[in-house]
Amino acid sequence: MASTWTEHLCVSCIKGKWLIGEYCYNWAASIDDIPEEERYTEDGELKIPEIWDGHKVLGIADGEYIETDELVERGNDVEFYATELEKAIKFAVDFGWNDYTNFDVAMKQLQKIVVESAQ
Repeated sequence: MASTWTEHLCVSCIKGKWLIGEYCYNWAASIDDIPEEERYTEDGELKIPEIWDGHKVLGIADGEYIETDELVERGNDVEFYATELEKAIKFAVDFGWNDYTNFDVAMKQLQKIVVESAQ
């Protein structure tokens, strides 16, 4: 079985310093972490919780892991300042995000947001 997951390109700003990185949904726990008496319906079907550790459960990944809506960093990111927007764009291109439709539109929107925040 091959794992698949949805990746997100996320940007945040804290006190004038920007961060762009790749994030994915958190595989928060194993189904074995669900107490056995709560794990199955009366018919023996797996009962997936709606909430796990305060996050909405999206489903079961790889047939075993509880996937939540919490975004977690994949370890690929770069910090930049408003004057260094080209670093963010290079990061996105280096990781293949420019292959997606509307990449140019997203980068123009990012530029607008970053420039406006610097004013």
